[in-house]
Amino acid sequence: MSMSLIIQAVLSGITNGFVYALIGVGMAVIYKGTRIVNAMQGEFAVVGGLVAVFALQAVGLPYVLAIPAGIAAGAASGLVIDLLFVRPMTRRGATEESYLLLTIGLAFTLSAAALYVGGRDSHLLPGIGGDGVVELLGAVTPTHALSLIGIAALLVGLLRLFYTPGR
Repeated sequence: MSMSLIIQAVLSGITNGFVYALIGVGMAVIYKGTRIVNAMQGEFAVVGGLVAVFALQAVGLPYVLAIPAGIAAGAASGLVIDLLFVRPMTRRGATEESYLLLTIGLAFTLSAAALYVGGRDSHLLPGIGGDGVVELLGAVTPTHALSLIGIAALLVGLLRLFYTPGR
């Protein structure tokens, strides 16, 4: 096995690890702040991604406007779910298990709706930083993977400002 292949595998592992870490940090932050187990983070991202793709392709918005539109759509879907489902359950004194079941059920529903609206075809957003690649010690990695690592490191660093061990 060549050294460049090992380096490429390590960079892919780091990129995937950061994605999973960001998902875990998001779930932990939501639970710590609300005591609600939220299994819908991926679906909010799907809603945002679909809106961004359609804003780019159908509406013709530039990338720098389509991305905030997608983020706003994902956040708006979260707000609607909070107002229609989570708050009524909170008023009734729901348990953590009830919230988990609610968010899993709504996740399936939102996934089905996204499939219905978006169709079975794949829809791709251009990567942050374009479609270019960077060569590091003989390993080739996409620039968007390096952007992801930078964004994740920044977010984790900012989160550490507010984190107090033992709480």
